[in-house]
Amino acid sequence: MLNNHKISIIADSVVDDVKIASYSASLNATTAELTLGSRYIDKEACKNNREVVREDQKKFEDFAYALQDRVKEV
Repeated sequence: MLNNHKISIIADSVVDDVKIASYSASLNATTAELTLGSRYIDKEACKNNREVVREDQKKFEDFAYALQDRVKEV
């Protein structure tokens, strides 16, 4: 029997075909515990594109929390 199934999701902020930030989430499908992470690959580009990075991170977190809510329902 398998225990502690996990769901992993990742996404990136891309500006001018260059990845400047990355977001990750790990969701334990048994307990619905969610762990979020972010990494700024090019800090200067992130600073110059702050609105894009913030919006992308918000969308990613909203998606991860919605997935967590669905797991809690099961």
